Amino acid sequence: MQSIAYCLIVVCGILGCSDLMFAQTPTVTPTLQAPTVITGKGGTYLDENTVALYGTVNPNGLLTTVWAEYGTNSSSYDNTSSTQSLNGTTTQRVRFDISGLSNRYGGESIYYRIAAQNSAGTSYGSEKEVVLKMPSFSSSTSITDDATNITSNSATLNGRCYAYSPSRWFEYDTISGEYFYEAEADSYPFTDGYYANLSGLSPATTYFYRMAGVDKDFVYYGETKSFTTLDASATPTPTPDLTPISTPAPCDEGIILETYKATDVTLDSATLNGLIGGEFSFRGSLGFEYGTSSGSYAYGTNGIGIEVVAGRKSVRVNGLFARTTYYYRIYKHRYEIIPGFTPCYSYGNEEVFTTCNAVSMTASPKRLILQRGQSGDVTVTVKGDNCIPEGKTVTATIGKAGSRRISISSASEVTDANGQAKFTITAKNKIGNAKVTFNADSLKKTLIVKVK
Repeated sequence: MQSIAYCLIVVCGILGCSDLMFAQTPTVTPTLQAPTVITGKGGTYLDENTVALYGTVNPNGLLTTVWAEYGTNSSSYDNTSSTQSLNGTTTQRVRFDISGLSNRYGGESIYYRIAAQNSAGTSYGSEKEVVLKMPSFSSSTSITDDATNITSNSATLNGRCYAYSPSRWFEYDTISGEYFYEAEADSYPFTDGYYANLSGLSPATTYFYRMAGVDKDFVYYGETKSFTTLDASATPTPTPDLTPISTPAPCDEGIILETYKATDVTLDSATLNGLIGGEFSFRGSLGFEYGTSSGSYAYGTNGIGIEVVAGRKSVRVNGLFARTTYYYRIYKHRYEIIPGFTPCYSYGNEEVFTTCNAVSMTASPKRLILQRGQSGDVTVTVKGDNCIPEGKTVTATIGKAGSRRISISSASEVTDANGQAKFTITAKNKIGNAKVTFNADSLKKTLIVKVK
């Protein structure tokens, strides 16, 4: 030990001790950040006396306390909920159950927001309003029907609602008894049915949902049902709308029925159009029947009892097969509450359409150049034969060598109303070229990404 110390002293004397000092890495103090808060939807009734208020919070890496504030006046919050503790760097959902509101049912509003605090500060979500109404569960006013058109990442929710207000929606979640998500309901023409097309779902996941509607004094909920999305590798079986209908002998009442050309044709859906004309007044229903063979109509869009009026009629049909020719016609079913009257049908002419066929695919940009750690967006556009292939699944695969250089936001995306699917590619720390291959059925496009 003495000889070693002596050598060090000699070297220090010759070279100077400063030349032997090791470089020290400066200490970087991380920037503390207050929570990120978003106030979610509210007014979801869990029982006759409890309303759920939802939101999301990102603690930004610090222990965070979260609560809800609410009151009967805007920007004035006389009440606070119990608190929750969160930690981590991801966005997390929160729910606060507010009870004791039944004496306010009948149209009174409460205003609320989500608040969160950590050692870096306090953050507040925006204010939202919920109008309190008397809840009614599993009533005959709102009826939840089975989901259809289920794929690995999408589904159609179905239901019926007889509330007088036009406001109808679906609530859904991956947790039974929770209703974090909400989708506005659209109506099936000529029926009492409503639907909502969901996308961006997780594969092989069970979802719980219910139909909801509201009128002046009540909010009506149907029973909770569930469906499970397919595995990502599974091939979905299209579900034609509604049920097959019979074709009784037609009756001639001097009414004009004309079938028009289909519009907005996609890979698995189309809008059927027609006209009923003439001077008439009767009770009945209108609809379309369709099938894959001329003169043979295996499926129909059902109608409900209504006072039929003249004019143009349109029905959106979902769950069709891609690249398939369909034949269809408009029909009218007349039934009167008259002794001795025999219900009868009338039909329009037959028309034909073919669901969309994807014929080409492009990627923009054609070549992507990224710095290490940088991200860039790529838009894949699928074009059809005189149609826009909306709802087409585009997969993205990184070459074996390229996986060391880049990552991609998703292994697959679904084309939007413009036939486009968007991906985000992020460069890693290794420079060089990477190859990404996009596929949509038999279509393929390759993109070269250069990391520098």
